[in-house]
Amino acid sequence: MDVFTWGTLGDSYIQMLKIRCIKDNVRVFHYCGNHDYWRSDIEKILRLAPNVKDVVFERRYDLPEITTDTHEQEMEFFPNLHTELWEAVDESLRWLLSAKYTVFQCHSGKPKGGNTKNINPDYIRSYIKNNKDKNIVLLGTNRELYGDITSTLNLVGRTDIITAMALVGGADEFIGAEGLLSFVALSHRVKSDVFYISQDAVERRIVGTPWEQYANLIGVYHGNSFWVW
Repeated sequence: MDVFTWGTLGDSYIQMLKIRCIKDNVRVFHYCGNHDYWRSDIEKILRLAPNVKDVVFERRYDLPEITTDTHEQEMEFFPNLHTELWEAVDESLRWLLSAKYTVFQCHSGKPKGGNTKNINPDYIRSYIKNNKDKNIVLLGTNRELYGDITSTLNLVGRTDIITAMALVGGADEFIGAEGLLSFVALSHRVKSDVFYISQDAVERRIVGTPWEQYANLIGVYHGNSFWVW
């Protein structure tokens, strides 16, 4: 069966959870616009559906579309991905498998603009200082902005996408912006503080779904100093 998907990382995760519900083998035609730098990560995410046999980066509006709205189409909200994800984690981080820890995702969105949500580094430092009883793991890719945050396990810029997903799925708590890793956390029943700017985004993905019971949704408007640009 051929299907069409579009979008970037968070979109692909939701689409993958829907594809897992299709009984046939699937060939995915995916369009990610100007974000070709994410093709490899998008393919890794889509292939977490065992019935995905091929991913082709081509725009095919003539095919049945797998949407990004979690209220549409059948979807596996709570997949069993733990073992598969952790197989990719480096030995140096395997100790986290038996540890209690909180994942703090420093930012979400596209590095070249588009739904960018960078949490103010000062807020993160303050959170770490006020929660010394917690093992906190920082995730993200922007080391220029977050690389100098200390007194915690700072893995910003030091993990691939699958490792980041594994760490989130195995956490006791998740804190971060609406996007891929928040969806991973919620789909693994991890209690999550999810910061968001777009009310529409959380209503399409989280509100009114089985994920909502694990989400503490915190709206922070675009111009608030909580975010940095």
